[in-house]
Amino acid sequence: MNKLTILQKKINYSFKNIELLKMALTHKSMSNKTTQNNQRLEFLGDSILGAIISGYLYNKFPNYSDGDLTKLKSLLVRKETLAKLGKKLSLSEYLIISDKTTNITISMFEDTVEAIIGAIYLDSNFNLTENIIILLFEKYFMKEISNRNFLKQELSFTAKLKEYSEKKYQISPKIKMIKKEGKDNAPTFIMEVKVGNIIEQGKGNSKKEAISSASQKILDIIQSL
Repeated sequence: MNKLTILQKKINYSFKNIELLKMALTHKSMSNKTTQNNQRLEFLGDSILGAIISGYLYNKFPNYSDGDLTKLKSLLVRKETLAKLGKKLSLSEYLIISDKTTNITISMFEDTVEAIIGAIYLDSNFNLTENIIILLFEKYFMKEISNRNFLKQELSFTAKLKEYSEKKYQISPKIKMIKKEGKDNAPTFIMEVKVGNIIEQGKGNSKKEAISSASQKILDIIQSL
């Protein structure tokens, strides 16, 4: 049994187009003229995951307030939770990376999980992807999902700002990429975040890091008002 077959058993999904799974496992450090990486799939998977978890929580917890649902969703789709799922699936054994001695970071686990979700969606459909994601989250996080103490955890800067913006303005923060610098395998991103009349920029090695940095600046401003 090869490694990809084992991974497909772990996620309870067999790919019709195995190249999609391979792409989802290919880190951006492998980028060159002939190799595609998982960044586009990560973008797609992130959006799909958010929609699936939102619908799941809405139906599972009819007595939770919108604030509780927003926070619970943020906790379930945040970097640390997705990295935990990636470790449970032993994704470090399957990740295709240029330097095999590189330590697999939390962000790399997170990005790969999101890319696999995007790959499953492209290989099947939304309903099947939804079933697979819910099964995985219930298998590994049911205790946390069902425990209200889980809501007491601290949110990331990005999630805190999203919660604030949705309560005050009924919209999510507006995000725009200003610039991408450096090489493709070691980029630096400058992202702009806007909430109401407050606009800040952040810099990071990934878009999410840069957004988090800008979000923290806005939260600092809000708290000082």
